[in-house]
Amino acid sequence: AGPCSLESEATCRVGVLERREGVVECRIGSYVLPLNDEVLAGRGALARAIGKTVAVGIRPEALALGGADAPGIRGSVVVAEALGSEVLAHIQVDATPVLREEVLEGLADASPDPAAERHVLEQTTLVARLPAETAVQRGDVLTLTVNPHRVHFFDLEDGRAFGS
Repeated sequence: AGPCSLESEATCRVGVLERREGVVECRIGSYVLPLNDEVLAGRGALARAIGKTVAVGIRPEALALGGADAPGIRGSVVVAEALGSEVLAHIQVDATPVLREEVLEGLADASPDPAAERHVLEQTTLVARLPAETAVQRGDVLTLTVNPHRVHFFDLEDGRAFGS
């Protein structure tokens, strides 16, 4: 895979970097992703972005199925694709997608109801790559854990990845 950029990330969500009680975390919708020192190591620019709204790239391999009581992103399965060696589960979650200007223009043309447009912006679909033996079907509510080491963060102003 090539270098990451906001343009190459189809799965970006809006996140807010915060420091609470000495811990850096990224709030994605109602989910809080803790970012420990190990995750921040080598990402000096990300550590300097605390207090900013950023784009968060969550690829399918960054997600895993968690227990019902585990902390994670909860959502409903809208599609489950059994591919033999894996299951790709498309899960609707409470998170705001990063929408490019041309997408926003299309939404404005299609939806004269601001309430309907706001709902679209608060729900999005994540794709999780799950083991082949995972039994999921449409309507199942799942909790997904997020591996913070596999998440990518981007500056919303210039689209660049936060690295060192």
